[in-house]
Amino acid sequence: MSAKEHYDNHLGRIYSWMIGDFEVKKSDQKNYFSQNLILPRQGAVAIDLGAGTGIQSVALAEMGFQLISIDFNTRLLNELIKNSNGLQIKTEEADIRNFDQFTPKQVQLIVCMGDTISHLESRDDVERLLKKCADKLEPDGKLIISYRDMGGQKINSRKFIPVNSDDSRLLTCLLEFYEDRVRVTDMLYEKQDSKWIFSESSYYKLILHPAELTALCGKAGLEHTKTEMRQGMLYTIAQKR
Repeated sequence: MSAKEHYDNHLGRIYSWMIGDFEVKKSDQKNYFSQNLILPRQGAVAIDLGAGTGIQSVALAEMGFQLISIDFNTRLLNELIKNSNGLQIKTEEADIRNFDQFTPKQVQLIVCMGDTISHLESRDDVERLLKKCADKLEPDGKLIISYRDMGGQKINSRKFIPVNSDDSRLLTCLLEFYEDRVRVTDMLYEKQDSKWIFSESSYYKLILHPAELTALCGKAGLEHTKTEMRQGMLYTIAQKR
């Protein structure tokens, strides 16, 4: 199953519940952007690739950026619009690999966060996306990528992660590690009329390593400036040369 099919048929309808309090997540991202001096110039445009429900988009819009938010899932974009409260955010339902079709010539900032980049199908896709980002950025413009640290796992190993639960739902994630990718299975129990109903769906993510991403950024014409670990996620900033 593709990542889009997984979100359309399984994960999209519970995504907001899965990630938790929107305001808390948004405030955390605003703090990260402020701490790293991600500040808009007059009329600055930012692109959010894989925007989801708008955690980064709304944070950046509140800071003064004009946003173009792109995602492949209709439900998530509708939730983003509700979360935006009238801020300057334009949404596009599209494959992020084609984001350049929906955006102005150059922008100050591009973000691809929340492990979105690992949803791409191949390393060639990653390389092509980074090149498009470099082409779309203004001189000194920045690209910010956050992705889950999947390195250091043994090939063919498995890992269960409890994701979220309440009185009527229980979500567990099974990760199965291969050489360059991981098979993700989201296993969901939902209580309906006093009965627990089980559903599951799987898709693949790429395993990306910091040194590899730095090299790919450099090849695309982006200079790596910083990588840090935050709450189990690697955050990388690269700047157009």
